[in-house]
Amino acid sequence: MHFRIVRYLIIFLLFISAASGKSIIELDRNFKSIQIGANASYFVCEKGCKQIPDSLTVFKPFKDELLYFENAQDVWVRFQLHNTDTLSKSLVIEINNPLLDEISFYLFEGQQLISQNHSGDQFQFNSRPVAYRNFLYPIIIKPNVSYQVMYRCNADGRKMHIPVTVYTEAQLIENTAKKDMLLGCYFGILGALTILYFYLAYILKDKTFLFFAIYLFSLTLTQLATSGVDYAYLWPETTYMNNRALPLFMSFSLLMALIFTKIFLHKITKKWINILLTVLQLIVLVSFLTSFGNDLLLHFSMQLLYTCIPLVYLIMFGIGIFYLIHQFKSARFFVLSFFAAVFSIAVMNYYAFAVTNDNVFTNNLVIFAVLLKCVLLSIAMLDRLKIFKEEKEKAQATVILQLQELSDMRAELNLDLEKKVEEKTNELNKKQQEAKLALITGEENERKRIATELHDGLGGLLSTLKLNAESLESENKTHTKAYSNVLFLIDKACQELRLLSHNMLPSGIEHLGLELTLKSYINKLSSSLNKPILLDTYGIDTIRNKSIDLHVYRICSELINNAIKHSQFNNLSIQLIQQHQTLTIVVEDDGIGFDPTYTENKGIGFISIKSRLEALSGEFKIDSVVGKGTTIIIEIPTE
Repeated sequence: MHFRIVRYLIIFLLFISAASGKSIIELDRNFKSIQIGANASYFVCEKGCKQIPDSLTVFKPFKDELLYFENAQDVWVRFQLHNTDTLSKSLVIEINNPLLDEISFYLFEGQQLISQNHSGDQFQFNSRPVAYRNFLYPIIIKPNVSYQVMYRCNADGRKMHIPVTVYTEAQLIENTAKKDMLLGCYFGILGALTILYFYLAYILKDKTFLFFAIYLFSLTLTQLATSGVDYAYLWPETTYMNNRALPLFMSFSLLMALIFTKIFLHKITKKWINILLTVLQLIVLVSFLTSFGNDLLLHFSMQLLYTCIPLVYLIMFGIGIFYLIHQFKSARFFVLSFFAAVFSIAVMNYYAFAVTNDNVFTNNLVIFAVLLKCVLLSIAMLDRLKIFKEEKEKAQATVILQLQELSDMRAELNLDLEKKVEEKTNELNKKQQEAKLALITGEENERKRIATELHDGLGGLLSTLKLNAESLESENKTHTKAYSNVLFLIDKACQELRLLSHNMLPSGIEHLGLELTLKSYINKLSSSLNKPILLDTYGIDTIRNKSIDLHVYRICSELINNAIKHSQFNNLSIQLIQQHQTLTIVVEDDGIGFDPTYTENKGIGFISIKSRLEALSGEFKIDSVVGKGTTIIIEIPTE
């Protein structure tokens, strides 16, 4: 009770202070559009008060402010028009706010009600006196007559802005064309940016671009709702959707802005920033969901939005400053874009609490600020892409350099490994050669031992036997023939023994050298076979490594014996050529020849020759055709 007395006392004092103010708007021949502003007054009453207040009701001065009214309240606005011209005037009264749930318009001539209309967002679009996104009321005022205009708005627990402008029809058309051009430019730019970033999201497979495109699209939907275009063209018969479009789209826009910010900064985001953005997302999501509820939840959603909008943009602006300080380059345009958002909110509040000439929701500066924010965010996205591309290229260059270094290290390791393998292989081959040489040397030593034992042992016994037989010559003259046969056999055995001992141990090599020893051996064979065997040598006396002479002798004797046994030759030649530290042995015959693929790996003689050559690191080649003789070439390094 006391509170009501105080409230009415304040209203009365306001009325007294405004009593001296101008309350009648006069129209003359030079009439242009008039913004009512402080020339009007308003009165707040209980919701649903449809009875027209009388002229004695106390009205407060109206300053075209953005006011917040409690739930279940109505606002009455009143102003007067006076035509000072001698002609009637056709005018249009525009309430430049499409977001009024319910509005009742009344026109009085003196005390007589001559026109009224009831419309609003809770009514179908065709209930408006003029099919336009704002509320238009055409009137005709007579010359030298005063008119009183009153309209009632359902405050419905929201912040409200109810600017009123009086136009001629031509001025209304001109002003509307300018506003439509501005809105068309706004929607065109946002539409182009939305399509562009949906396309970039598709080709780059980057969800940052996807959510930024969705955010741009949500801003388009929000402006459609705040300008009343959606109700006029999208759902003119659906009052439920029209009444909830603004909180739905605004909540969705804020939600997309938060998700976009979170993804934009995800690579370097701090834990506390991530938690803060998540909490804001949940709050905005609550506002989005409650928009679908009843009127009470809808009012709660709107009040929550009024708190969240400046808070969200201020927090994102602060986050951008934080990352800019921490030298995150992509944050530079991010900060500027959300500064534009904060600036647009400041402009809205400035126009709401000052005497202005335009609607705060479609004000040019606000639209330009939103467009500037979107353009700066677009630049921030491209700048982020450029920075990440440079970082990626730098990282790739680093990886390539590391891979190159790793490849070089691997090549060095492979080279070292190859060298070690080669060294080990050479060492193994050397040991194998040494083993083979040792085996062959052991074989030669064993031959020498056997030859010595045969010469010293069996040879001595045969000599003693011959002497004893000769001593019996005088005593056994009756058996002269038998005696002669015994002596012949003993001499034959001694010759065979000397030949076997010589073959097993060619002692001439140590005393006469390879060439003379080999010539002696070949001459004896040639005379015994009665076939020519030729030996040609060149540079043999330059051989420095005498350790291989025995092996060369064995190889040559083995080849000669094979030719004697198998080739059926008429002519046989052996050539020994020492040149460039290589000994070349060429053995040729004109015999029957053979198939090298069959004989080379199966003959015992060839296996023995190959074994010696492997020990000497020599090479062995056979050129033989059946019926056309054989040529064998052997090369042995003499170092």
